[in-house]
Amino acid sequence: MKQGVVFLALIFLILTPVFLTIDSQDVFIKSDSQYQDAFHSLQPGWSSETIYQTRPLTPISICETSANEVLILDTGLSEILELHLNGSVSTYLSLGNIHLNAICFQPNADRVIGIGYRTFYTLNRTTIEVIKEHPLNVSFFTFVVDPTDDSMYTGDWANDSSILHFDANGEYISTIRNGILGCGQVAVDSSSDLLYYSEAFPGRITQLDLATNTTTVLTSGIAIPGSGESVSIATDPSGDLFYLVAEGIESGFYKYNGTAFEFVMAPSLGIGPISWSQKFNSFLATPGYGGCVVQYDPDASEPVVLT
Repeated sequence: MKQGVVFLALIFLILTPVFLTIDSQDVFIKSDSQYQDAFHSLQPGWSSETIYQTRPLTPISICETSANEVLILDTGLSEILELHLNGSVSTYLSLGNIHLNAICFQPNADRVIGIGYRTFYTLNRTTIEVIKEHPLNVSFFTFVVDPTDDSMYTGDWANDSSILHFDANGEYISTIRNGILGCGQVAVDSSSDLLYYSEAFPGRITQLDLATNTTTVLTSGIAIPGSGESVSIATDPSGDLFYLVAEGIESGFYKYNGTAFEFVMAPSLGIGPISWSQKFNSFLATPGYGGCVVQYDPDASEPVVLT
């Protein structure tokens, strides 16, 4: 017994200098590469050396402008970042205390739009402005822009939510569908007048013909039904539909061939919204918990981690 107490006391004495230096006011990790020492105010006799350094990311949404600027919504940094071809990122806009859920680009207005629960914002390199705020009974978590008229289709993560349609300036047009069971993402094929939406709780992807208002379930029971595990969907420039599932049933990156989904490649580093990038000629995924941006090239066999 005495030996155990002595051993614990010895460990405490050895580690005491470490605990004494953990103070949020004077010990922190620098994000600037010019700093060689990771810690400040170390006790006499202690030193530190930076072995590896990177900028931590928590990306949750991505879009691309007409100038081929690939923009990342980073919720941890509260910034819009620009992703470069070499995988590096730079600050595009600081959001301050404004929380956004997703970003998209409107090609006709040539502007970036952000959504935050029930508010639409416009974003550029210097400012963020509210263009429309809706009442408390309206909410949205994800959205897609119809490139023909810049109108927007929104979905909400909540169970028993709605797919809503808004004009280019965020004015309500109509309710497309009620009773949605946790919308993961929405996608549009404007050339065929088709809207797609995924539902997390049943693990379902549905096609909606906007001309006839008829729906077709393309697949169901994928991911982890009942858990809320998201199903990400997006279309490429040809209007082909793809989905990404990170865990569970039929996990992976898939392409819809008109009758069924075909496996393309295995997933990497978790789930996140996907969006087509002309700059990278691929889909880009933003798995926030993975802390990275992942490239899914439909012509490749494996994903590539870009950041």
